Amino acid sequence: PSPTPTETPSPTPTETPSPTPTETPSPTPTETPSPTPTETPEPSNNPPEAEDDNLTTNQNEPLTFTTQELLENDSDPDGDSLSISAIGTPRNGSLVQENSTTYIYTPNTGFLGQDSFSYSISDGDGGSDTAQVNIKVNDSPQLVNNQAIIAERGGPRQTIFNTNLLVTDPDNTAEEITYNIIRAPIQGNLTLVDDSINDDDTFSQADINNNLILYTPGNTAGRFPFTFSVSDGDNGTIPTTSFSIIVVDNVFERGDGDNTINGTPASDYILGNAGEDTIIGRAGNDVLDGGADEDSILGEAGNDSLFGAEQADTLFGGVGNDTLDGGADSDSLLGEDGSDLLLGAEQQDTLRGGQGNDTLDGGTGNDSLSGEDDNDSLFGNTGNDTLGGNSGNDTLDGGADDDLLLGQTGSDRLFGGLGNDSAVGGVGDDSLSGGAGVDTLDGNEGNDFISGDEGNDSINGNIGDDSLNGGFGADRLTGNEGDDAFFFEVPNEGVDVITDFNGSNADVFLFRSNNFGNLTNPPGTATEFSSVIVSLDNLGSQGQDISGEELIIFENRFENVQQVNSILNNQNGSGTSPAFFIYVNNSLNSKVILGYDPNLGDDGNPAFDLAVLNNIPLVPDAISTVIDSSDFKFI
Repeated sequence: PSPTPTETPSPTPTETPSPTPTETPSPTPTETPSPTPTETPEPSNNPPEAEDDNLTTNQNEPLTFTTQELLENDSDPDGDSLSISAIGTPRNGSLVQENSTTYIYTPNTGFLGQDSFSYSISDGDGGSDTAQVNIKVNDSPQLVNNQAIIAERGGPRQTIFNTNLLVTDPDNTAEEITYNIIRAPIQGNLTLVDDSINDDDTFSQADINNNLILYTPGNTAGRFPFTFSVSDGDNGTIPTTSFSIIVVDNVFERGDGDNTINGTPASDYILGNAGEDTIIGRAGNDVLDGGADEDSILGEAGNDSLFGAEQADTLFGGVGNDTLDGGADSDSLLGEDGSDLLLGAEQQDTLRGGQGNDTLDGGTGNDSLSGEDDNDSLFGNTGNDTLGGNSGNDTLDGGADDDLLLGQTGSDRLFGGLGNDSAVGGVGDDSLSGGAGVDTLDGNEGNDFISGDEGNDSINGNIGDDSLNGGFGADRLTGNEGDDAFFFEVPNEGVDVITDFNGSNADVFLFRSNNFGNLTNPPGTATEFSSVIVSLDNLGSQGQDISGEELIIFENRFENVQQVNSILNNQNGSGTSPAFFIYVNNSLNSKVILGYDPNLGDDGNPAFDLAVLNNIPLVPDAISTVIDSSDFKFI
């Protein structure tokens, strides 16, 4: 047998080991540097630009302006907000900052011309600039002539000359003086040569000077004024006034000599010229002019205008609302029936209003004015005048110089004006004001209000419940009969003498509250005002407590008000509140004094003596029996 073949075994393959991979380290990334930013340069600040300003005011008139007005024409290239950082000083006036945005420039008294000051502006970022404020101090225009023209009904046109209408202005030309027509005449035709002048039109003083302003009357008689205002182009003005145009039915003119001229029932213009004339207007609204010499002029019926012109004339208005002008010399004017205007003009005139609500003006000279019946207004003007209201509720104004004012019956208002005046209210509730000067004022009968104003005045309330205010100066006040109030406007008016204060008879001290520390009368309280009595043995910081007290009555003598001020500063309970005080002043002949301290705790600020109380007895504990907290009232 064949041998069984032996199987050759297949070799077991040797496993080839896989190589262990070597880890390749990741490379560390290199940081890419950020580029350094280039700084954007800050834009440079552009300075502001200040422009000069031009302002105008009138002589002796303050001018108010604001920061906004000055900055209005200033600018900043960057649009920055501007403010005023500094302001200069004018040479010919004063400049006061009233508040954060308002200034007041006041020219020196009498100064005319150009003034200026500088100011600086800031943009808040370091930029600044300077400009100048130029101020023209202007001489205001003055109305010198305003004399009516008279035209005949349906007659030829009349020229308005500068003898009729004239405004002058030293620092402006006639061409710059402009009349602004507010209301043209309602009859006739006012023209600039041949061009009609209507409401809101203008013409100049040069036009008047060149005889270019004309008036053509219509066919109706009457008074046809035009109203106007005047400007000089430099802030100077004349307020609204009127120019009279009188159109009459008839014109009569007599030559020289002593003429008697009678008017007609229509409206007449009668001119007497030289000579002692008698002119009678009769009926109608007449214009009667005596001309030279001593004339007698009677308006009779109608609303007449009477002119005495030269020398001593006698004028009677008659029935109607008349105007009487005495002109030169010493004239006698009687308005008679109607509401009349009487003008004494020059020298010593006698004016009587008659019946109606009349206005009397004495003009220059020592005049005598009597309103007579009804409610009249009397103005003495310059000179030593005598004014009597007579019956009715009258207004009397003495004007300049030393005048005598008599209200007589009715509730009258009397104003002394400049000078040393005497005024008596008469029967009725009157108001008397002395004005500047040493005045003597007497309320007479009625509940009167009397104010001395400036100067050392003597005031007597007389019969009735009166209010007496001395004003500035050392005044003498006597309430006399009735329940009177002695009124104090401010603490520094001066030291008055009150001769007859009677607390038990309901006399009171009356004060303007906001000028006296806003002290007042609390409503609904029994005493209305708190007080305390301080005697010699309880003075000082350990003495009587005065905290919260509004009236401190010292039963002590001190040398003067400043010693009282010091005592109050050191008194127990002293604080910053105001208070009134009563004390005896050794340096004023041991008189009882009413005083006021605006701050009890500060003797660096002055206290004030208000009044010497002449009738308070100087005996121990007497002051507090006459004066107490109920005697103090406030408005």
